[in-house]
Amino acid sequence: MRLFFTAGGLGVWTLLVYAIYWVSDGAIGLGVANTGSIVETGRQVAGNEAGRYLENMNVDEFTQKGLSLLQGIIGPLFAIVWMIGAALLVSIPWLVSRFAGFFNAQRSK
Repeated sequence: MRLFFTAGGLGVWTLLVYAIYWVSDGAIGLGVANTGSIVETGRQVAGNEAGRYLENMNVDEFTQKGLSLLQGIIGPLFAIVWMIGAALLVSIPWLVSRFAGFFNAQRSK
């Protein structure tokens, strides 16, 4: 019975982490692809003088590189989070039986 719940928990945890990764990777990819148009719209709204400052600072290139870096980091980050969660899910039955034995031993004294 424990194995069934542990395997089910791992399956749900895996699907949850993968779904969140899929959504976040897509959103970051969309941001990377549209950085130029977003910055250009900001330049138009800001006006000529502020637009020149944004152009001199290469905001679009800086933003695109930052989002690309985030997109590269997010995969290993989700793998680490998944491993920690999986280790906790696998150890829960052992921890519960351990604490139950400890509390039963305390009551019998």
